[in-house]
Formats: sequence, C-alpha cells, structure tokens
Amino acid sequence: MAMPIPLAQIALFAAAFLVSAGLAPAQDQPPKAVSAEVKEELKTLEGTWEPTRYTTGGQSTAAEILAEIRRVAEGDFVYWTRKGKRFAGTHVTLDPSRKLKTIDVVADGGKFRDKVVQGIYKLDGDELTICMAAPDGTRPDSFEAEAGDGRTLMVFRKATPEPEAPKKP
Repeated sequence: MAMPIPLAQIALFAAAFLVSAGLAPAQDQPPKAVSAEVKEELKTLEGTWEPTRYTTGGQSTAAEILAEIRRVAEGDFVYWTRKGKRFAGTHVTLDPSRKLKTIDVVADGGKFRDKVVQGIYKLDGDELTICMAAPDGTRPDSFEAEAGDGRTLMVFRKATPEPEAPKKP
C-alpha cells in the first residue's frame, strides 16, 4: 500500500512546476515570442483543473487531500489552491509540436524559484496528464512515477464551472 504524500510535498512540487507556455523571462532577458500553435494550446489548457491522481516516486496522495486542491491555468501562468487559498504559482513553457508534448515550469517562489523543471503532458478530452522530472532531473520519456525515479505524475479533469445565479427580473 502506498503511503500518502503530505501537503508540504505537494506544495513543493507544485511550486516547482504545474501544471494546467511562454517561459517567464529572466530579469535581464526580453520575453520569448510565443507561436500561434502554443497560444492555441494555452487556451485549451486554461481554466480550473481538479486532480484525480497525484503520484511522486510511487507514492500516491490521499483522495481527501486531492479533493481540496485545484490547478488554475491563466495563459502562461498556473497557480495552485487548497480550500480556495493560493499556495504556489509557476510560469510554463509548452512545446505541443513534439511527439511527447513538453512542458517546462519555473516556480515564482520557494526553494526552486527561477529553476526550470522539465516534463511532458497530454490532453485527452477533459483529462490532462502531466509527468514532471525532479528539479535538476532529465525530462521524462513516459507517463510514470515509480519509486526512486524522482518523477511526479499528475492527472486532472477539467472542472465544470459553477452555474451563475439567476438574475432577478
């Protein structure tokens, strides 16, 4: 039986990447141009995503914790919330033209601030799967996170928007 992953570890990995294009420029570099293909992919990945699976090095996070977490993508920025409160954010760069689509993330704070973490992703309908290397690790070549490999595998489903309250006549 896999041991549950504590929230602190989720926050560490979330801050090191996530989830849901256009790498945040270093302080002294101009922003990189973003292709039309990447802009379209960003639009596809925008919105709120609910985690259904989160595995790091073979250990799974408990469903009760996953139910409290959301991944919110807005353009090239992703932030994470737990119980509605933000706890981490990342800038992402995508390359949807590769056979295994790539995602690189740079945390906006914490231990791995400004460090590029490499990963891969796939979108199948309303299911987004992301596999990230450990910081300083090499890009994954499969969607697996086994014991000792330092990888994180995340599976999300697109959250359905809250219905708007009816307007008074």
